[in-house]
Amino acid sequence: MKLFTQICRFLIGGLFVFSGAVKLNDPYGTAHMLVEYFEVFATDFTPLFHLLVPYSIQFSVLICAFELVLGIAILLQYEMRKTMWIALLMTLFFTFLTFYSYYFDKVKECGCFGTVLPMTPKESFYKNIVTLAFLLVLFFQKNSLKTMLPQKVQHFIMGVLALGMVYSGYYITQHLPLIDNLNYKVGNNILKLTQPEEKAQYQWILSKDGKEYEFTDATYPTDTAYKYVRHTLVGDSTKLIPKIVGLRIEGEDGDATPELFKGNKFLVVIPFPLKAKVACEGECMGKINQIIKSLENNKIGQTMVLTSHASATIFEEYRHGTQLAAPYYFVDETILKTMVRANPGTILLKDGVVLGKWHYNDTPSPEVILQLLQ
Repeated sequence: MKLFTQICRFLIGGLFVFSGAVKLNDPYGTAHMLVEYFEVFATDFTPLFHLLVPYSIQFSVLICAFELVLGIAILLQYEMRKTMWIALLMTLFFTFLTFYSYYFDKVKECGCFGTVLPMTPKESFYKNIVTLAFLLVLFFQKNSLKTMLPQKVQHFIMGVLALGMVYSGYYITQHLPLIDNLNYKVGNNILKLTQPEEKAQYQWILSKDGKEYEFTDATYPTDTAYKYVRHTLVGDSTKLIPKIVGLRIEGEDGDATPELFKGNKFLVVIPFPLKAKVACEGECMGKINQIIKSLENNKIGQTMVLTSHASATIFEEYRHGTQLAAPYYFVDETILKTMVRANPGTILLKDGVVLGKWHYNDTPSPEVILQLLQ
């Protein structure tokens, strides 16, 4: 029993550490999920949940850091009586949350493992059930799990870890994720990702003279004497769905998406202009404008400013206020938030391939942009 208990401890502790770490790498991804839950609860329970939406990023950092530190506490056997109560209550809460999302079809992705391992609420619910089973073993053995470290040393280690994880989360919110798991990461060919990896192939069952015959797409007969019976898909169906779905850029003249993949493009992504005005103005926006002017003067690239449909009525005022002298286009808000975890953020493309991405706090000099393009 002792061996199995220790196995459970490593499994549960490791799970919490992994889950917290991958989400702490991308706090904005978790924040976007929290906003979805807040909106659902505001509709289903009380409008008061709307009050939490502006603080979603703060909640995200705290939740991710707390989950990671909780996992370390389990691995170190720190204050196991209290730790196991907290872990149990937390797991029960998320089990209810994922069950509610799954049963009532409220949220499509739970965000349990961030963008590293996307899971549906149904998958996450069953994962939580299994987690609870192992967790209960630890819970009922919590009195026998004690660390060998002195109490003051334990408190010091956990205190430093907690502060360090919270600071790490805050730091990442001011820059891009340390590891980019998004479809628009550096090196990816966006055009290629908007297309299926494979073409659908089928196995055809046809009948003739009372007998059934099998054919592939390549061997499908032209003889009209064959009658259709049934067909089945051959291969991996997941490769038939593009990794990037719904990318559409709308300009004054309609669909401008094809322009994105032609030549050198410098994208200025601004999902929320009002928030961007507060976060990035003055010298910050000046750096972006310098790049735009440099590309125009050297005639080696074009700038496309991307914002959301919801910002259509206010973006013109924002553009004039920031002297953003570039054509702007409208894109679905979810797509913009997936492109770059910054508001504003910038992306450099060459024939649809991502050469660079930057948070507004890390906007490079025009020389760096020119060097990447040349």
